[in-house]
Amino acid sequence: MLRALRREPGFYRRLWVLALPIVLQNIITTSLGFADTFMVGLLGNAEMAAVPAANVPIFIIAFTRMGRKFFAKTLVTVTAMTVFLSVVPIVQVVDDTVAACVVGGIVSGAGIGIILRMASSGGGLDVVGVLLTKWRRDFSVGKVYLICFAACGAMLNMLAGRLRNR
Repeated sequence: MLRALRREPGFYRRLWVLALPIVLQNIITTSLGFADTFMVGLLGNAEMAAVPAANVPIFIIAFTRMGRKFFAKTLVTVTAMTVFLSVVPIVQVVDDTVAACVVGGIVSGAGIGIILRMASSGGGLDVVGVLLTKWRRDFSVGKVYLICFAACGAMLNMLAGRLRNR
């Protein structure tokens, strides 16, 4: 069994170099997802209902730029994710917050990878990432996530600093 894991020298080092940015991006995404859920959870019902409405212009762009097939797959994916996230119970797998972020990042990264591999998207930043990848080959969906969430993290940090100084 271990013989199957043997590769040429340097293979696992190259694999780690490729995997590290994806793992870091997923950790950041999951961490900011927790912050986003906490912040949106503090809002009222009307504000929470308006959050998914932000996807409507992105869905229109997906339909016009990426085609009907991509749009239909994205719509099915977003609907399925919404239904499954509503139905599947939340189970605490690990007690440590950092470990939970790592596990959540790995699982969500694998899910996003499968969705993108099937020529679909999860809506939102996935569509923006796919469009930018189509426009310029040096872009990737992971880079779009990393840039957007880094910008959001910086803004949240500035906002927290302002609130602390009051």
